[in-house]
Amino acid sequence: MAISSKKETQAIKDIEEALKAPRSAHKIRITTMIDGDVLDAVKAEAKKQEVPYQTLLNQSLRSLFIEDREEIPGMSEIKILSDIEALLNTRKKKA
Repeated sequence: MAISSKKETQAIKDIEEALKAPRSAHKIRITTMIDGDVLDAVKAEAKKQEVPYQTLLNQSLRSLFIEDREEIPGMSEIKILSDIEALLNTRKKKA
């Protein structure tokens, strides 16, 4: 399943807008839905690393959306979309 160029363009705009927002000096509580197998994997990895799973999740998101972005301007958004596409394709193959 390829990501359409319109969706890719919108995703890049959304990411750029989110990155312009001021960084919070404190944690913000959110409520979200996550697949059970993904949560199980995050919790298992967090247990191995002996950190709370929420901390691992936050670190992973920071690495994916913030730290990697600084490598080559414009390339991180493409990498993120590529990673998401690869993950979706892997999940479809397993199903």
